[in-house]
Amino acid sequence: MHSEISVIVPVYNVEHYLQRCINSIIQQSYTHLEIILVDDGSTDFSGRICDLYKKRDKRIKVIHQPNSGLSEARNTGIHAATGEYIGFVDSDDFIHPDMYLSLYQMMEENNSDVAEAGFEKVYGNAPVLREAGGGNVTVYSGHQAAVSGIVNLRCTTYSWNKLYKRQLWDQITFPKGKIFEDEFTTYKVFHACNRVAVTDQKLYYYVQRKSSIAHSQFSLKMLDHCEALDEMIRFIEKNNPEALPIVSIKYMFSNIWHLHSLMVHRKNIPDAMMVINRRVREILSCSKYLGRKRNLSEATKRILGDHYSSLYDQRRKIIILLFLLRRSLYFFFITLSCRDFAKRHLTLQRGKLST
Repeated sequence: MHSEISVIVPVYNVEHYLQRCINSIIQQSYTHLEIILVDDGSTDFSGRICDLYKKRDKRIKVIHQPNSGLSEARNTGIHAATGEYIGFVDSDDFIHPDMYLSLYQMMEENNSDVAEAGFEKVYGNAPVLREAGGGNVTVYSGHQAAVSGIVNLRCTTYSWNKLYKRQLWDQITFPKGKIFEDEFTTYKVFHACNRVAVTDQKLYYYVQRKSSIAHSQFSLKMLDHCEALDEMIRFIEKNNPEALPIVSIKYMFSNIWHLHSLMVHRKNIPDAMMVINRRVREILSCSKYLGRKRNLSEATKRILGDHYSSLYDQRRKIIILLFLLRRSLYFFFITLSCRDFAKRHLTLQRGKLST
């Protein structure tokens, strides 16, 4: 007898995409599904579409809740799920007809706690290759998968292209009110696994929308990613310190990019200098984990087995960026100090003239 899979779909104002998403789930070749549609306070017709599908397919459950964000919608779905396995699909995306059958078989054949598929980016109404074909399957330990996902080598931190054993989510939740929610959670789920099976078959279709969070312009919510990075490095320090020469590469690259954005948009950021100073301190503090080239080589061989050359190239770029960062920050703060001094001097002179 096949085990039931609970598929959780957070829904918010996606009336133009939702039917394609739901159809791709109900048409799965693996039919033992519990489909949980969590309407997160939609103001368009998305909620009604959910209710119509519920009447058509007895496997569908619909939950309507006040708008609380993607993380809380997923958490609501996890709490309501009764299946032995859990999967997530974002409501503007869709999936290959054999995705859950393939992932379930991978888990059974490899005795894994998580199975992960590849994904295809879809732009607009561009046609999608529907034949997934045979894929190569690689099995990692949980610790290997966590590190591989963090640095985006074979495993990924996306939550939606995977199938999980239900109990993995008993102690892990998505962070309320945060964007980049996957960056807070997926590596922790991997870390809790014994085995993770990964295929390069592209079974998930990731729709690219200009209005989505991932394509939004800079806002203070982007600092959630900085928080996720800080939490990640502390988790690795505590639970898998030998991986620090590897994961510090992701940490440094992402933080330097965020620091650049903060400096460019500092006029729109309250207490900008305090935020920038903190990022600088975090970056320079973490630079100690880059260590020697030999440290990276040994850690990569022990944990990932290969990928050393690509990681070494990234490490070399970071060292160059750190050198340039130190120089640019020096001139940046000197310029700000001179400007502030000039402002204070001019204000003082005006005060004297007015008296």
